[in-house]
Amino acid sequence: MKTEAGQMMRSLKTVSPSRTQSDAESRKKARESPGLDVETMKGEIVRWLTGLTSNMANKSDGDKAKKDSAEESKGDESDESKGEESRAEESKAAETAPKGMTTRSKARETPKPLCESENENGGISVVVVDKEQSCIDYGSVKKLKQQSPFDGNSTAKVIIPNQPKQGQGYNPFANPDRQKLSALLDWVKLDPKWRQKVKGSSSHWFYILLTPTKWLIDTHMDAGINLLRLRYTKHPEWFRSDRFCMLDAVFTQMWTAKYSEFLASPANPDGSGKLLPPGALDYYTGKESEYSISNKTWALEINDIYAPLLVKNDHWIAYWISIPRRRIVIWDSDLAYATDAEIAKAVKPIAHMLPYMLRMLSTGAERELYTVDFTHERESGVPQNKQSGDCGVYCLKYIECHALGMSFPPHELINGTEKHDYKHLGLYD
Repeated sequence: MKTEAGQMMRSLKTVSPSRTQSDAESRKKARESPGLDVETMKGEIVRWLTGLTSNMANKSDGDKAKKDSAEESKGDESDESKGEESRAEESKAAETAPKGMTTRSKARETPKPLCESENENGGISVVVVDKEQSCIDYGSVKKLKQQSPFDGNSTAKVIIPNQPKQGQGYNPFANPDRQKLSALLDWVKLDPKWRQKVKGSSSHWFYILLTPTKWLIDTHMDAGINLLRLRYTKHPEWFRSDRFCMLDAVFTQMWTAKYSEFLASPANPDGSGKLLPPGALDYYTGKESEYSISNKTWALEINDIYAPLLVKNDHWIAYWISIPRRRIVIWDSDLAYATDAEIAKAVKPIAHMLPYMLRMLSTGAERELYTVDFTHERESGVPQNKQSGDCGVYCLKYIECHALGMSFPPHELINGTEKHDYKHLGLYD
C-alpha cells in the first residue's frame, strides 16, 4: 500500500505543476488577459484529468497481469499432477476392459474416426469400438444400412410378421358330418309329404337336393350361393381374395329377360339413358343380393364376379367375370350339351349390358375401358359330369373351388346314384 501510494504521489507530481507556480501563473494570466476564457479552462481541466486516470489504469493492469500469471503457473502444476493420476487410472482400466473396447486414453493415440465427438476440454467423450478386435461384421452392417427394409431384406422379413395365408381355407370335398346327415334324413322321412313327393314342400326340396341325378332348381342354386357368401363374410381369409362377390341365379335370369328391353330403349346423344334391368344399381353397389350384403362397389372394390347361368332352360353352367380383364370365363360340366353359339347367346346380355353400366357409372379415362362388350371363353379340360342331372352341383363346386383358390380336381366332382349313399353331396351340411 505504501509503495502504491508513493507511486501515485510521484505520478501526481509529474503530471500536475506545484501549487505555488500554478497560482502565480494564473494571477499573471488574469492580469494580462482582457477577460476569463472559460472554454480554455475547461479544456485544460479535461486534459489534466485524462492523463491522471490513464497512468492509474496502466499501473493497475500491470499488477493484475502479474497476479494472474502466478496463479496460472500454479494451476498448470496442479493439472499436470492430476493428469498423470488420470492417465494412470485409465491405463489400469484398459487392462481390465473387455476385448474389442478401448478407453479414452487409448483412443487419443488412434486415428480419430469421423463419428467421434469431443467434450469442451478437448477429450473424447465416447467409448470407441476397436474394429481390429471387435467381432462385429462392419461390412454386413454397412450393406444392411444401404438396403431398403422392405425390398429383399432378410432381416426385415424376420422383423415384419408374415401375412396370413390367403385362400384354401377348407376342403370342399370333405365328407359331411354323418350325424348331421342322418338327422336331416330322419326329419325328411318323418314328413308325410315325403312319400307323396309333393312338389313345393320342404321335404321334397331336400329330397331333390340329396338325391343324385335330380336336377336342381333356382332356389337350390340360390341356397348354395348364399351358403358360400355366408362363409365368405365370416371367414374372408379362407378365400383367395377379398375383392370378389357371388351373385344368385336371380341376377342372370333378370338380365337375360330384360335384355330385349335394353336394346329397344332409346339412348341420349352421349349414349346414356338406356334402360337397365331392375335392381342393377343395387347389384353394382353391393346392396344385392340381400343375403350377406357386401356393400362393395364393382370395379372400385370388386374385381371378380361369380354366378350361375342357365343355358337352354335346363342346364346350369358357372361363369367368372374378371372386370380388370374385361373377360368372362365359363365352366361347363357337359361341353357337348350346348354349342359355342348357344353359349354365346346365353352370355350376351351380361357381356353387353355390364360394360355399358360400368361406363355410365365411371368418370374420366375409366369410361374408355368399357366401350366394347366383354369377351368370353368356355374352358376345356374341366371335370365333366358323366351322369345327367348333376350340372347344378358341378356349377356350385366350380365356383367354390375357384373362389377358394384351388384348382379343379382331375376327376369327376361327384359320384353315386339314388341307391348309393350321399357322402359326396356335402355342400349343404
